[in-house]
Amino acid sequence: VEMINKYNTFVKSTRLSKTRMLRYANTLHMQEKLPKYLCNFICNYVYGRTIIPEAKKLSKYVGFSDKTYGELLPDFLSMVFEKCQLNYKSSYVDLGCGIGNTNYYAGLLANVASSFGCEIMENPSELCVKYGDYFKKIVTLFGYQNHTDYSFSLKKSFMDNEEVVKKLQTCDVLLLNNFIFSADINIAATTLVKNLP
Repeated sequence: VEMINKYNTFVKSTRLSKTRMLRYANTLHMQEKLPKYLCNFICNYVYGRTIIPEAKKLSKYVGFSDKTYGELLPDFLSMVFEKCQLNYKSSYVDLGCGIGNTNYYAGLLANVASSFGCEIMENPSELCVKYGDYFKKIVTLFGYQNHTDYSFSLKKSFMDNEEVVKKLQTCDVLLLNNFIFSADINIAATTLVKNLP
């Protein structure tokens, strides 16, 4: 509502061509952020409709291994995104993105320019595609035109992955939870992040 009021005030105070007004509206839209409660609602709704019915698929992994599945909650993510000052110009990368929920949450909450995720495990990769398809439909249903460019490298390791190396070269914020990685993967991940700007 605040964004609409700002736009209406601007339109009333000046006479602009339709093209300039639309350009201003688009810039205002990209710079503004959706309220946290709405972002949480949308992501929780999408999660409930796409992931919960197939949640058993996510429990098929070897515990305490490099391929352990886990999720980060919205409250933690919003705190991290705020501290990292993610905004509409930022590029966000999540290596080990699982179902992609952090990527879509970054797009909604921080309105990032690009959000890239990489996931090696088959089941989370398949659910990431379902989550993304449904997410885009729900966001459209809400009338929100998200400008974030979402892309994923699914069913692939982030090691020896040219797409990952390319994305890291323009990355502003990298999420890489290496808590349970083996020593070999930690060394490879350390080498990989040397590509950061």
